Amino acid sequence: MKKVLLSGIVITAALMGPTMAADLPVKAPMISAPAYNWTGFYLGGHAGGAWSTTDWTFFNGVGSEGFSQDSSSWIAGAQVGYLYQFSPNWVVGVEVSWSGTDLEATSTSLLFANRSRQSKINDLLLVTGRFGYASDNWLTYIKGGYANADVEFNTSVTSTGLPTSSSSDREDGWTVGGGIEYGIFPNMSIGVEYNFVRLDIGDRNQFVFPGFIAPETVTGADADIHSVWARVNFRFGGLLGPR
Repeated sequence: MKKVLLSGIVITAALMGPTMAADLPVKAPMISAPAYNWTGFYLGGHAGGAWSTTDWTFFNGVGSEGFSQDSSSWIAGAQVGYLYQFSPNWVVGVEVSWSGTDLEATSTSLLFANRSRQSKINDLLLVTGRFGYASDNWLTYIKGGYANADVEFNTSVTSTGLPTSSSSDREDGWTVGGGIEYGIFPNMSIGVEYNFVRLDIGDRNQFVFPGFIAPETVTGADADIHSVWARVNFRFGGLLGPR
């Protein structure tokens, strides 16, 4: 009796198997949220603070005097660039940024009575490569490349402010830095960045104002600039890879 009952169950299961399998609900595959994608062109702005040390030697035909001048200032500007994410968490790119600033310092001459010497950095242009690691909405990166700035040297009569000589020129250098960004929307990110800039300033013949004796020159000049700024970027989608 048991053998007959068991045989009936097996035969019934065999006959109903395909129908039962077709009636069973199919579980939908798990779909994970897409990871944040950093690939694309971007445009943005930044603002923060900067500080600098400018070393230089002034010569007026009679004697020379060295100066080391420290300054601090606001800094603000804009940046444009392109990032490409690959393999799958690494990110490379290029960026150009321009910043206005007012890194100005004035010292009173110790060798010549009633004379003041001033150095001033008016802006900062950076052309850099970027390399970073992305973890979903977070991007940590380093950067480095070319730097350029408008640098002035001015001398004057301390008591009256009357200028005695001046020069202004763009100077070349290099930069390194790094930062972190967070994507708050698919096409918008915010971040914080640090940059160090070294400017190697060429020797200059100052323009000497009428009533004062030439030559007046600047030699052995260089400047170190540090900046920290907050930044925001708006991305315009990928030229390569998925959007």
